[in-house]
Amino acid sequence: MWNSGLILLAGLVASVVSEPIPSQARQTAAPTTAATTGGVTPKATSTVPSPVQEGIIDTCTDYYKALDGDDCWKITARFGFTLAEFIQWNPAVDKTCAGFWLGYYYCVAIPGRPTSTIATGPAPTATVIEGTSYPLPPSATGTGSTPKCNTWYVIKFGNTCDLITNTFDITKTQLNLWNSDIDIGCSNLWAGNSLCVSSPVDKSYWSSLGCYTDSSSRALAKQIILPDQNTVMTPKLCQDACGAAGYKYAGVEYAHQCWCGNTIDNNHGPATSGCTAACPGEPLITCGGDDRLNIYQNEKYADLGCFSDSSTARTLRTQIIIPDQNSILTREICQNACDKEGFLYSGVEYAHQCWCDHQLHGALATGGCTSPCAGDASQMCGGSDRLNVMKKPQSRTMGCYPSPPLKKTLQYRVVIPNEETLMTPELCRTTCRSKGFVYSGVESGSQCYCDDRISPDATPGSGCIDACPGGTSMNCGGHVRITIHSL
Repeated sequence: MWNSGLILLAGLVASVVSEPIPSQARQTAAPTTAATTGGVTPKATSTVPSPVQEGIIDTCTDYYKALDGDDCWKITARFGFTLAEFIQWNPAVDKTCAGFWLGYYYCVAIPGRPTSTIATGPAPTATVIEGTSYPLPPSATGTGSTPKCNTWYVIKFGNTCDLITNTFDITKTQLNLWNSDIDIGCSNLWAGNSLCVSSPVDKSYWSSLGCYTDSSSRALAKQIILPDQNTVMTPKLCQDACGAAGYKYAGVEYAHQCWCGNTIDNNHGPATSGCTAACPGEPLITCGGDDRLNIYQNEKYADLGCFSDSSTARTLRTQIIIPDQNSILTREICQNACDKEGFLYSGVEYAHQCWCDHQLHGALATGGCTSPCAGDASQMCGGSDRLNVMKKPQSRTMGCYPSPPLKKTLQYRVVIPNEETLMTPELCRTTCRSKGFVYSGVESGSQCYCDDRISPDATPGSGCIDACPGGTSMNCGGHVRITIHSL
């Protein structure tokens, strides 16, 4: 087939998988109470308004009655506190706003943390962040959705991440970046909730390095103090702060501390235990512990330079046609397009062409990448028979594990076309990632396995000595041995 390497990105092409997602939106009305009036009720000496839910903080100074159209996010925006604080004061409500009932009173202020706005008028429709106005979501969102969102989408029954990313022409990486609470299998979409599908927040690859030791001789040199960090800290907040300051590493410690650095110092290294402190802003994940850091590394696309290319000997063999590419193409647009299709390498040529592949087939050129990108003249997008090539950040290697036939370390075997000649760890990883798995592994040179967990009975060992047929310096497992990578 002459054009077997051509992919067209056009229109709103999507498909719905047969496995349904949860169809019920979060609870928004109490079973027996209707919402009719509302506002802030000052607390008398010992009087608590009724009805309230069980567990409401007993030091509350101001209460608000939830009205039609209210949800957790609109209340926090109206009164100027964080979602973590709202949940702390009203523990019957969880981080997804489940348990939030209209017609009930909720605590909106405690001593030392009064409400910044006590308002009884219509709820705001937008929020201003760093001088820019962003629309508020039309319905409840997950805790990981960025408030810097230009466009919100209300999830419908039967929607999948593939359908949503195809409809809005975004990558899964972007969807997860803007809505970081979505799990890797995309199994926690809720009909009626809102997702951010357009945001100015840039793509950032932060890979987990795991739990590290720390002491007064710091592993990471710079501490950044964040507003309300004792109640809102998450790895994402720390990553954003370290990234904005130009650091390569971010680490969270003692649940609420954020540390940054460009090197891991003072002979600190991986710890076997101790990262057990729940993050105050995301209690289901850990933020280090006593003298323990959860460390993350910021990885960016690597610019590999200018490569020779020709119509008969392609350096990257799959071309992606992007709508309006003659006027809008940039390196980032091509990177996103290749990432969306699961490729490791992306390349731009003739100012407006985008090429992708799982491996490189050409050689570096001495020059010739002099064509400004059609969408950004400050960037070079190849030239005549010249290709600027970028490489996506690599996954983290977990090691070599035994993989006995009757008890596989990763359970799900994925057959890839022509795997006997094409297999690489990256090809297996992108295949597993596209199917929603966290871990990928290559066994016996060419067999790809996926899973959301590594068998608890498996321990790292040796024996991964089989060469990868797709051409890479890495090994692809061995006889009953599997080389495992994380997302």
